Amino acid sequence: MIIPPFLAIFNKKTGSNSEFKKNTIQHLDVLYNFALRMTGNENEAGKLIFETFRRAIRFFNMLDEETDYKTWLFRVIKNAYEDLYGKLPDKKGLENDENLYEEIKEPDIDHLHLDKIAYKDIPKTEIVKAIASLPEDLKTVIVLSDIEDFTKEKTVDFTDSPLSVVKSRLYKARKMLFKKLYDDVKVKEIITDLEIQSFIKKLISEKLTQEPTPEHIRKKIAKWIM
Repeated sequence: MIIPPFLAIFNKKTGSNSEFKKNTIQHLDVLYNFALRMTGNENEAGKLIFETFRRAIRFFNMLDEETDYKTWLFRVIKNAYEDLYGKLPDKKGLENDENLYEEIKEPDIDHLHLDKIAYKDIPKTEIVKAIASLPEDLKTVIVLSDIEDFTKEKTVDFTDSPLSVVKSRLYKARKMLFKKLYDDVKVKEIITDLEIQSFIKKLISEKLTQEPTPEHIRKKIAKWIM
C-alpha cells in the first residue's frame, strides 16, 4: 500500500490523527458548501476540499488548544482557493467605495407580494449558477454573509478588507444577483434597491440550505485520516 506523502508527514509529526479528526471533520459540510458556491460545481468543489484537507493535515501540529478550528480551516480553504483559481481581490481599487452604503439598513420585505416576482419559481440551480458567475470579490462576501452566515467582522477578517468595503461589496453583490435572476422590467419596477438587499438575503437563506458533503468525498477524506 502506497501512503500519500502528506499523510506520511502527518503521521510522523503527530503520531495520531484523533485530534485532527475531532477538530476538523465536524466542519466538512460547511467547508464543502463554501467550496461548492465559490466554484459552482461538485467536481471543482471536491478538488478544493481535498486540497484544503491536505494542507490542514500537514500544518495541524502547529496549532495550539486555543485555536478556533473553523476560522483556521476557512483560512486554509481561502489560500487553497487562491492557489487553484487565482488570488481573491483585496481592498485595492475600492477605496472610493469605502463610505458607500455604510448606514444602510435592510428593510422588512414581508409586505411585498413575493409571488409577483416569481419568488417560488426560481430554481436552486439558477441561483447557484448566478452566484458562481459573480465577480470574485462580490461572490466571496455574499457566500460568506448570506450562505455561510459569517458576521461582517469575520468577513472582514477573511477578506482583509475594511468593514465599509465589505458592506459595499455585499450591497453590490445582492443587487447584481437580483438583476441576473430577474430580467423582467416589470419585476424590477415593483421592488426598490433597498428592498433588494433583504429580498436576496431571504431568497438565498431559504433556497440554498446547507448540502451534505457527497459520500464519495466524505469517504475519501475519512480514509485519509483513519
